[in-house]
Amino acid sequence: MSKNSLSTLFLVCAVGLSYSPTFVNAETVSEAIVKCKSEQNSLQRLLCFDKIADNISDLQDQSFAEARANAPQPAVTTGNVTAGNVANDITRTTNQQQDDFGRAPVDDTPDELSSNVTKVETDRLRRQTMTLQNGQVWREVGSSGHKVENGQDVTVKKGLFGSYYLSVEGSNRQLQVKRIR
Repeated sequence: MSKNSLSTLFLVCAVGLSYSPTFVNAETVSEAIVKCKSEQNSLQRLLCFDKIADNISDLQDQSFAEARANAPQPAVTTGNVTAGNVANDITRTTNQQQDDFGRAPVDDTPDELSSNVTKVETDRLRRQTMTLQNGQVWREVGSSGHKVENGQDVTVKKGLFGSYYLSVEGSNRQLQVKRIR
């Protein structure tokens, strides 16, 4: 064995033999966990938790309801927000998400938008960026070769999987676009 591995082995054995379990005086699992949690040395804290896992049947267990009732509640507050309120909000949000699972998403946005083009710019990849009269800016996803000009009336429609298509009034061609602003 090398000198480095021998010194590591000696260190591990010395720590393991000199370690006295923190949870020996603990009566319940939760008390043992609290005692291990208070340990400052990370290696000894890990060993303490490992000892709890190995000897969990020796410790008197209490139900989670009793442990929660006996545990001190943190009084962390910032403004009107408390840790208890945040936990309730998270639970409420999770329950709402579970209730909505499988339902069609509620979408209040319209399926299409009609406006007038006020500005058209073309980048070096020949993709067009159109500014509409309502202030929205849309960029062409690929270069289709279909030119949009200032002053044209356009319609932006929703496509599948979150895509959008821009069509010029009087033309059957569509450009796939992405909203920039």
